[in-house]
Amino acid sequence: MAGTGTIAIEAALIATATAPGLRRHFACERWPCHSGELLASVRATAAAMRRSAPVPVLARDVNPRAVAAIRHNATAAGMGGVVRVERGEVRSLPVQAPGTVVLTNPPYGERLGEPTELKVLYRGLGDTFKQRLPECTVWILTGNPELAKSIGLRANRRVQVFNGPIECRLLRYEIVAGSPRHRSTG
Repeated sequence: MAGTGTIAIEAALIATATAPGLRRHFACERWPCHSGELLASVRATAAAMRRSAPVPVLARDVNPRAVAAIRHNATAAGMGGVVRVERGEVRSLPVQAPGTVVLTNPPYGERLGEPTELKVLYRGLGDTFKQRLPECTVWILTGNPELAKSIGLRANRRVQVFNGPIECRLLRYEIVAGSPRHRSTG
């Protein structure tokens, strides 16, 4: 559920302290008053601030076209060596080390998925989080708060955001190892 890799690529840019637009060229560079030396100096300063990623950044999707798009986009952003791309289902995600942060943007019925199928998907996400992400933090971006109830976990933080014109929630879950929490009927 990594789509085209935007979230993973942004995470990699942040993790490596890579300035946004460092590799881009802008129309103003062709203006007569533009100082190529100044821009080169600013780019060199920004490039010198880059560092190795302190943690791995993983993008995982079951769709082979999405995996190809993630690889292409990560390479285009200069993050091909930072973002590790895997094809696979969330349910087969290896158990992650405590402290791992996961951010996912599952379908919520706007462009992909039918409500009944998505409810099952969200319930499966909750089960997977409990089994494979003990002592981890999970963030979910969803445009459907009703589907989020199917996760069966209580979000300890909710942030309203917009995905274009779609009102969404960014929900944080602190996954507790061996949690006695029971699934809600939601």
